Amino acid sequence: MKYLVQLIYFNAGGGHRSAALALQEVIAQKHPDWSVSLVNLFEVIDSDRYYQKLTGFAPEDLYNLRLKKGWTRGLATELKIFQTMIRLTLPKLKKKVRSFWVSNPPDLVVSLVPNFNKVMCEALRDELPGVPYVTVLTDMADYPPHFWMEPRQDQYIICGTAFAASQAAALGYDQQAITTTSGMILRPDFYRKQSVDKPARLAEMGLDPNLPTGLILFGGHGSSEMLQIAKALPDRQLIFVAGHNTALAKKMAAQSASARHRVMGFVQDIHLVMHLCDYFVGKPGPAA
Repeated sequence: MKYLVQLIYFNAGGGHRSAALALQEVIAQKHPDWSVSLVNLFEVIDSDRYYQKLTGFAPEDLYNLRLKKGWTRGLATELKIFQTMIRLTLPKLKKKVRSFWVSNPPDLVVSLVPNFNKVMCEALRDELPGVPYVTVLTDMADYPPHFWMEPRQDQYIICGTAFAASQAAALGYDQQAITTTSGMILRPDFYRKQSVDKPARLAEMGLDPNLPTGLILFGGHGSSEMLQIAKALPDRQLIFVAGHNTALAKKMAAQSASARHRVMGFVQDIHLVMHLCDYFVGKPGPAA
């Protein structure tokens, strides 16, 4: 009998899906007999696409658009409103998730998303009380409170920092429910020794192999902050990865007259690009 594992993610920011894909790859290597499926949470709780019909955006698209444009002011206040809405609609959300698990019963549920762990854990306990529920933080802490963790839920928590583990303990989780790792989940490619001819690859990109090279990366959807960095550092040898933000990539390519700047779009082998660089400028996250 196959062991059925569900990895819960959504596309807000891109890091949650990246972490899910990394975990899926590791499980396939370690437990090839397990069946692993990726579940987009928003497709479960908004299967009729009501939010998209109402606003014209998928729930994660508006967040990603704000990241692209650099419109981050007010996000903290909006998050509080969002969390309040989740609490007010908790019974309805739980009903949606329970219905999904009636049709798709797993042997293990692993959440790689914030804000909805109370909804999902309680729904799983109501419908499938014997199935383990695990939350894997893709941030270094539960910040703001109740972002990743809820007090004393019947679940396991995997923390990438000792501080996050101490937060879980303070919320009433015993040590058997808490696993502390070192850092965030990355694809196995990031750990493998790379056999890349660094000077030749830099030369192919039009860069000088003898100069220090920096990598500017703000996640899979980029950030307008990268334009300011390019403008402020015209003579530094830099590789800019704009991700899926093609408009940003075009603006950066047009703005930068410096031969020492290389602008790239979405990169599948970001681990190889990182191998070419001597330092990194960006935001916290689980990489590609």
